[in-house]
Amino acid sequence: MIIYLANLLFAVFFSLVSIRRLNTYKRSNECELCYYQHRSLISIAFIIASFVFLFAFRWKVGTDFMNYYSGFWRFGKISLMHIFTSPSWGFYLLPAIIAKIFPNQYIIYAIILGLLIYIPNVLVIRKCSNHFTFSIALYIMTMSYYWPYNGTRQSLAGAIIFLALPFLNKNRLLIPSLLVIYAYFIHPTALVVLPFIFIARRRTYSLAIISTIVILLILNLFFRGIWVYIVNFLDTFGQNRLAASYNTLDNARSGANILRFIILALPPLLSLVFYKSLKRYNPNIDILINMSLFGFIIFLFSIRATVLARLSSYFTIYNILLIPEFCNIFRRRENLLVKITVCTCYLFQMIILLNVDSALLPFRFSFSL
Repeated sequence: MIIYLANLLFAVFFSLVSIRRLNTYKRSNECELCYYQHRSLISIAFIIASFVFLFAFRWKVGTDFMNYYSGFWRFGKISLMHIFTSPSWGFYLLPAIIAKIFPNQYIIYAIILGLLIYIPNVLVIRKCSNHFTFSIALYIMTMSYYWPYNGTRQSLAGAIIFLALPFLNKNRLLIPSLLVIYAYFIHPTALVVLPFIFIARRRTYSLAIISTIVILLILNLFFRGIWVYIVNFLDTFGQNRLAASYNTLDNARSGANILRFIILALPPLLSLVFYKSLKRYNPNIDILINMSLFGFIIFLFSIRATVLARLSSYFTIYNILLIPEFCNIFRRRENLLVKITVCTCYLFQMIILLNVDSALLPFRFSFSL
């Protein structure tokens, strides 16, 4: 636990340094422009380095660790042409190439994988968040940071999809669509995000958004009846082993964590209450609210089948950008109180979930991987 808390404090500290450098950069004369911009990038690099260090040098931390650790050694013996026969060749090509160039060097593979996941996430947060430090803290405390520990391949697909946000803000749909399609070849479930990309910019109270929410709620009501179709979907899009494991609802270990359900409900529901105020300060707020809503409703499915909880992670990551937007509607003194309250609640959630979720504790290092 101490390692995770230290990582949180480290990231928050350097995010504050980054903001301070950028603010100074904006006030500086021309001779100092490049200097302060450079210092800001170094601060962000320290945050990424901290994230990657813990991810790469952990040992048997996270439910998926041994799958990827043992898989790396196997891929060194597989031909590259054979990799392309897999629906997820976009991911498997990475360990196959690294294992051939750097045989017996799992740590290089883990570092590269960590960089590919955390660089896009941190840079998009820096570009799209109006409260960088707050968003970085939430990235860790909402458990989005820990997604790669338990769903490495899926989190890499999520990082690529997250890169679409700056383009969505500019109403450019081609690149986001291509990013989702590419993410599909990393993890087939990424394709689920594609239809939501096309309606994400619609007003939250538009017919398209309301209709989508109603359809999802109806599907949830008849979940047991459509479970067989979900399993067939997994099988069709490359998740053969997963489909075989969860071919009945009982095998899916019904019941995701109820605490997460409550936590995920608050951002979108409060956004609907304060919609006009949020819209006044951020014209692109509909994207964040819609993605948060979709994530919450998709998480409803995981209340009955935990295997679907990770699917909502493609959407719930937008909460780390949505929640700080509430700071815009309060006065400065109230802002501080709001931030302290929110961070306290999410820190409490993180501490609880770390103790019970996905073998994240105890944290162990290994420098001989």
